[in-house]
Amino acid sequence: MNKEVYVKKRSGELELLDYDKIHLMLSQCAEGLNVSVSDVALNAHLKIANKMSSVAIQQTLIKSASEKLSPEKPDYGVLAGRLLVTNMRKEVYGQHEPISFLNYIKKNVKSKLYSPEILDKYTEEEIEQLGTHLDYDNDMQRVHSSVTQLESKYLIKDVKTDKPLEMIQETFMIIPMVIFADEESNRLDYVLDFYNALKNDEISLPTPVISGVRTRLKMFSSCCKIKMGDSSESILSTEYALSLMTAQRAGIGIDMGLVRGILAPVKNNTVKHTGALPLLKTVEAASKQFTQNALRSGATVVNYPIFNWEIMDVLEYKNNQGSNTTRARFIDYAIGIPSIFIERVLSKGEWTLFSSEDVPKLFDTYGRGDFDEVYKHYEQQPFIRKQRVSATEVFNKLIKERVGTGRIYLHFVDNVNRQGMFKEPVTQTNLCSEIFLPTKPMKFDGLKKAATADTYDLDDGMISLCILGCINFGKLDNITRMDKLTGLMVRFLDNLIDKQEYPMDAAEWATKGYRFLGIGISDFAHFLAKNEARLGTKKAYELTHTWAERFQYGLIKASMELAKEKGKCKYFNKSHYEQGVLPIDTYNKNVDSLVANDLHCDWEGLREQVQIWGMRNTALSAVPPTASSSLVSNSTQGIDPIQSLTDTYESAAYTVKSLVPDVDKSSYYMKAWDMPGNTSAEYLKLMSVLQKFIDQGMSVNQWYDLTKIEGKILDSNRVKRDILTAYKYGLKSLYYIRSKDRENRSEEIVTGCESGACAI
Repeated sequence: MNKEVYVKKRSGELELLDYDKIHLMLSQCAEGLNVSVSDVALNAHLKIANKMSSVAIQQTLIKSASEKLSPEKPDYGVLAGRLLVTNMRKEVYGQHEPISFLNYIKKNVKSKLYSPEILDKYTEEEIEQLGTHLDYDNDMQRVHSSVTQLESKYLIKDVKTDKPLEMIQETFMIIPMVIFADEESNRLDYVLDFYNALKNDEISLPTPVISGVRTRLKMFSSCCKIKMGDSSESILSTEYALSLMTAQRAGIGIDMGLVRGILAPVKNNTVKHTGALPLLKTVEAASKQFTQNALRSGATVVNYPIFNWEIMDVLEYKNNQGSNTTRARFIDYAIGIPSIFIERVLSKGEWTLFSSEDVPKLFDTYGRGDFDEVYKHYEQQPFIRKQRVSATEVFNKLIKERVGTGRIYLHFVDNVNRQGMFKEPVTQTNLCSEIFLPTKPMKFDGLKKAATADTYDLDDGMISLCILGCINFGKLDNITRMDKLTGLMVRFLDNLIDKQEYPMDAAEWATKGYRFLGIGISDFAHFLAKNEARLGTKKAYELTHTWAERFQYGLIKASMELAKEKGKCKYFNKSHYEQGVLPIDTYNKNVDSLVANDLHCDWEGLREQVQIWGMRNTALSAVPPTASSSLVSNSTQGIDPIQSLTDTYESAAYTVKSLVPDVDKSSYYMKAWDMPGNTSAEYLKLMSVLQKFIDQGMSVNQWYDLTKIEGKILDSNRVKRDILTAYKYGLKSLYYIRSKDRENRSEEIVTGCESGACAI
């Protein structure tokens, strides 16, 4: 070993590298772990160069430890995590031992990292009391992927040097301090309860919340839904709203179904409409132009009904064939499918396409029970412009493009509304296909910031925002813990509605009036494995049914209790909840063939209380993807199956390796590439049991192993059968198609939602 190797210290001074000191630090970090310090040290020594900085050497040690992570050697993930925490402490504290919590907050308020309200709302005695509960040892038990995700994406860093300015435990405490600051009673209890749930990985928070709550950034909604009307005013207003909300870090869903089709008359038949593509190119440009936190472009999905005049062209705009001038590839597409279309496909009947200006009542009834009658009526009108096509041809085209791009999303409009809780029709979804909320076309008046809750007219535009969060099922030791966590999550997210700032009236007064929440389920594959419930078994169905019931019951009860305390939301009368209707009343009864409708909660007692007191929120549950936050909580992603026991998460800033929790239960894990029959049918059926209780939707993917298919080509019939299965059992939407196309692929690259806004 070269003895003349020098290290550059943080002060800039050079000193002779002390290998014994490295071994000592590694040994201290490895205490209690089943790892080989010598192996890590040797691997690192080979990569250390003369005059390397102490930080670079530390990073080399971290990388050397993380590279040895495997299902057989899980403790290397903890060792790498401890090494990273040690480095962070030196950067943030200036020493290994933490500084006082009060001084920590004062320092960050003074440097303008934190909002001064933290010191305004709490006494020094209260802050010191909360500081005694900080569990610094928790940092040393976190795996490398968790610490890396927090340090790289969520904790505040110096934008010039990229050095961390925050630590994990303090951040976990300060987030609930900010959100519960205005509680009139028991606020310290709420803060501590939420802190404990967060540090124990029982809950997950979305990127805008966990990265922004304590700062001067005050926009926390992950999802934004906007409707575009068929007028210049509405089109321009929508484009402005899109740009503004993208800059606010939200993922965007736009309903463009109302816009008339190409060559339709405009301005009293003086000109002809230029069609969908020019508008889509404008949306595409705005999504790319406005960045989210200077890290990534925004992301948008546009919604069209399957009966849209230009649907056959719209379906092609995502694919890679053709030139950029004839494609809009940097946005995604969500297609609304009514039940009558499915019927026409099954009967091999005709399908009729319309331009919106010719069939106004069709859009008035879209998502309502009388849609089929109105649709058939317009089909018979001889003087209305229409296109007759084979329903099978349209469906096959949709499947072809969905398979080819993986990203033509579907939502079953009648499932959405029959099983939804809104009296108003819901016709669009968000970027990740789990949010189903009412919207109204934008007008210029909706862009102002002058109205009040009492004076704003929702007919001037209604933008639906949703704040997300998840409960990690696999982290709970028993189902009774659900009761505490559902109450905490509802109170926390409801407070966020009043804490965040709104850039326009259409977003503010709809959100504050309806008080939409999207609380979801994550760590689901781990949950099944932990309980030894294999996919397709009776145990998996019954376990899912019991826990999903307790989850939704707890959310509704919490919202009702909050209404008792703070008052029901302004537009509670626009929800079926007002009439005492609950998800157990509206679910798709085909689910009963999968699992018995055995209910364990006091639904009738809850129904009575809801009718007496109302609810604080009109929507409570939605299941998003959790590609980002699952790393923080060392959990499996959302409700997805695992792709392998080890995954490699890749972002613009870093690549990190992770291992599934409870890897010793590997034989029980639901695996994406081992689906029975290489179809998603069994998985989709299990998801429908969850959907039974969820009042919005879920991000549900289809999974296929192409290496098991001759020619590695995914046949349309396989995909078609799975889509029909999803529809039959009451799923509301389908998100990506995921496929594996390489043999012996032990690690999958997991990128999640492209925007990162919805993928919490």
